[in-house]
Amino acid sequence: MYIALSDNQLHNAIPLGVENLLNLRFFLFDRNYLSGPIVVDFKNFSRLEMLDLQGNNFTGTIPISISNLSMLSNLYLGFNNLYGSIPSSLGSCHNLIELDLSYNRLTGSIPGQVIGLSSLSILLNLGFNGLTGPIPSEVGSLQKLAELDLSNNRLSGMIPDTIGKCLSLEQLHLEGNSFSGEIPQVLTALQGLQFLDLSRNNFIGRIPNSLAALDGLKHLNLSFNQLRGEVPERGIFLNASAVSLLGNNSFCGGITELKLPSCPFTNSKKKNLTLALKVIIPVVVFAIFLAGFVFFSIFWHQKRMSRKKNISTPSFEHKFLRISYTELFKATDGFSKANIIGVGSYGSVYRGTLEQEGIEVAVKVLNMQQRGASSSFMSECQALRSIRHRNLLKLLSVCSSIDYEENDFKALIYEFMVNGSLEKWLHAGEGTEQRELGNPKLMQRLNIAIDIASAIEYLHNGSSSAIIHGDLKPSNVLLDDEMTAHIGDFGLAKVISSMSIETQPHGSSSIAIRGSVGYVAPEYGMSDSVSIEGDVYSYGILLLEMFTGKKPTDESFKDDLNLHTFIERSLHDKVMDIVDVRIVSEDDAGRFSKDSIIYALRIGVACSIEQPGDRMKMRDVIKELQKCQRLLLN
Repeated sequence: MYIALSDNQLHNAIPLGVENLLNLRFFLFDRNYLSGPIVVDFKNFSRLEMLDLQGNNFTGTIPISISNLSMLSNLYLGFNNLYGSIPSSLGSCHNLIELDLSYNRLTGSIPGQVIGLSSLSILLNLGFNGLTGPIPSEVGSLQKLAELDLSNNRLSGMIPDTIGKCLSLEQLHLEGNSFSGEIPQVLTALQGLQFLDLSRNNFIGRIPNSLAALDGLKHLNLSFNQLRGEVPERGIFLNASAVSLLGNNSFCGGITELKLPSCPFTNSKKKNLTLALKVIIPVVVFAIFLAGFVFFSIFWHQKRMSRKKNISTPSFEHKFLRISYTELFKATDGFSKANIIGVGSYGSVYRGTLEQEGIEVAVKVLNMQQRGASSSFMSECQALRSIRHRNLLKLLSVCSSIDYEENDFKALIYEFMVNGSLEKWLHAGEGTEQRELGNPKLMQRLNIAIDIASAIEYLHNGSSSAIIHGDLKPSNVLLDDEMTAHIGDFGLAKVISSMSIETQPHGSSSIAIRGSVGYVAPEYGMSDSVSIEGDVYSYGILLLEMFTGKKPTDESFKDDLNLHTFIERSLHDKVMDIVDVRIVSEDDAGRFSKDSIIYALRIGVACSIEQPGDRMKMRDVIKELQKCQRLLLN
């Protein structure tokens, strides 16, 4: 028996009558507007396997009665306002494979009984709380766990060596804490690790070579620590887009793309390796071998003393942006209408300045009275939690609180994009706004198209789980000061496991989705499935719009005529008649410009074919658009 009331508009408390349903196996009340403390006595549900209350407005503490659920395998309490400590008795749930308590106001230390629950195999997520203290050594019991997220708390101390026993870890999130000491060498044991984020802590010393030895690592973030020294030139460090090293003391070396200064004396060391040195080396090695015991004793003693010294003087220069409602109120002048820079289905986006940090931000405030706003908030947070790409809008922080009228308040804080949305650049009026924005040149449009394609390819294939954006359109593409494109608005995004993709045609998943008229793939109207091909279709329409200046909702499109068919019919002999007049009027427009435009339009048509299986793959789109670039440069 199960009760599933997810994604509705239920308010107030959970009906007490549910306690009579003794044979319940699934208890799903997630993504509603339920509030107050969780007063259900769960000890009567001896057969319960899944309990999902995430995405509500619950307050109070985590019910101790949950600890009696010996059959429980999945527990989701994230995205609420729960406070107090994590009950150590949760360690009695010996069948738990997934535990998510993220985005609450939990405090205190992490119980060793919980982080040592060896049954956990999918996810342990305690991120975005106020937890303190060190990581318990019992973390070494998580030998089956795939993802551990302790990010954005107030945890401190050094990473315990026992973490090297978590041999199944694929994702490790420790960012936004106050961890100190050196990055432990034991991480080299985590050969299955694909994603590692240690940013915004107080780590010191050099980058351990063990990180370069993790062959499966696809993303590494060491930003905003106190690391220094030479950056390795192997492993993940050969891919500049996969590594983030910002905000550290003094890095040097590394590959050219990292743009770091050269390390002093590196070349001279190589040149001074003389014949005499080659003779001395074996002697030195032999001496070290004989004195090995003494050497390592001194070495480890000094290392322990160094760690103690560094723990006593942590730096608090770089912290996770913990932003309150009051700070956001002040940053946006009381959420003034004058600061609104965008309005969407679930809320408004404000421009603001965080005085303490001295940075401009875009604050997306959710309208919690709008149905689906809470789900949108959760989708956006979950989608952006573990992805990093230069063409994705960076999420700086979130705020889940109450406003001055004691209403539920949720907001996402992003980096501010000074050049606004692609929508404004493509469809600015003929008056003042057009003169201020100017005209995006043909090469700029190609660059933006490649930026967007690169981000979509990363979402689909950049990690073990595919992310389907679901609402790709010009207003969700933001441009920075260098006109680099960043995809934003992940309110409809869906994270689909690689397993579900492999077992369904065209990488689809049966999760209902909405989108924007004109950009939604036609097959979405005939079923509840979503797919990566649906994103490809939206991208194709966006690409056609970029080079023709015509919206897919243009009034001239009637009956069987749409943007795809309109352009497809004009490709052979009337192509320059349908191209955006601002491109045609460019001074340098010529044969190569025309060829590049035709090439780009053909790509857009190939992406927006009606049959999903016939559409281009995003990796091929990127290659073909790069050919357009080379053609134009010729």
